[in-house]
Amino acid sequence: MDSQNTTSTPRKIVVTGANKGIGHQIIDTLLAENTTPYDIILTARNPALGQKALETLQAKYPNSPSKLTYHQLDITDDNSVSAFADWIRTTQGKIDVLVNNAGIKYRKSTDEEKKYTIQTNFTSVVKLTEKLIPLLSADGKIIQISTTLAQLGFQGETLRKALEDPALDLKRLHEIADNFLQFSQDFEPSQLGPEASYPGSKALLNFYSNTVLPKQLG
Repeated sequence: MDSQNTTSTPRKIVVTGANKGIGHQIIDTLLAENTTPYDIILTARNPALGQKALETLQAKYPNSPSKLTYHQLDITDDNSVSAFADWIRTTQGKIDVLVNNAGIKYRKSTDEEKKYTIQTNFTSVVKLTEKLIPLLSADGKIIQISTTLAQLGFQGETLRKALEDPALDLKRLHEIADNFLQFSQDFEPSQLGPEASYPGSKALLNFYSNTVLPKQLG
């Protein structure tokens, strides 16, 4: 995160899925900064786990110049997403940074778990992003947490060819996501990527971030 804050008020940063893992570590790092204050919003699906993460971080950094707030958010629940967006609008006005960290990963997965992974890591992240774009400040940033497994070389030939289509747009990305089992039939498991849906979901998200999102953000 940029250590220079040229505005008179702290930058508002939303981190999804932040009760553990990468999201938790991102907030830990921000709170550890002593020179730049941030207004950080920690979100988690489970209120008890989110509140516990909030209290743990506040206890670890009692003198941090940053402010930490928790709000419930389940990115797979449209009602939760709408409630979160409404809360941002009415209490925060605008946010400066959205860190899309919330996601899921299975070591091995059934077809239903594959569908759920795509729905969580791609479809739900896109829905949340689209919902919050109007609430971004003029110089707002969106950070997507991805993986090296999102590279085309880790995808099966069918999905790889679909993602290499120069006419690829958001509608087509959703069509691929909705029919992911068909597009991943020729996926070849490896030690790094034993199943198709996690690398595939992040590949879809990368293409959304690199081709669709810049046009919407101007």
